[in-house]
Amino acid sequence: MHNRGRDAVAPTAQKQQLPGTTNQQQTATAARLSDAKTFSGKIVKSGDQLVLQDVIGESMYQISDQVRAKFFEGKNVKVTGTVDEVTNTITVTDLKSEQ
Repeated sequence: MHNRGRDAVAPTAQKQQLPGTTNQQQTATAARLSDAKTFSGKIVKSGDQLVLQDVIGESMYQISDQVRAKFFEGKNVKVTGTVDEVTNTITVTDLKSEQ
């Protein structure tokens, strides 16, 4: 019966280690994302994707929400979100027409 008690403890120890792994993954993801920012530009087609071209035409950002971006194709917009600096993709939290 002494072995049975040790077996019961092992799964608990494993469960306690999982959150640490998850936190490490979350930390790695957060490290490559910048804080939420607002970008102004125009939604344009680049290949088969809609992207945000900044106001001066020097930078293009992939847009995470292609469905919402489709409604603004060819229009000047303000996009708020976080930028993944590795993929240059804006994870959109807000997208609206600039007036």
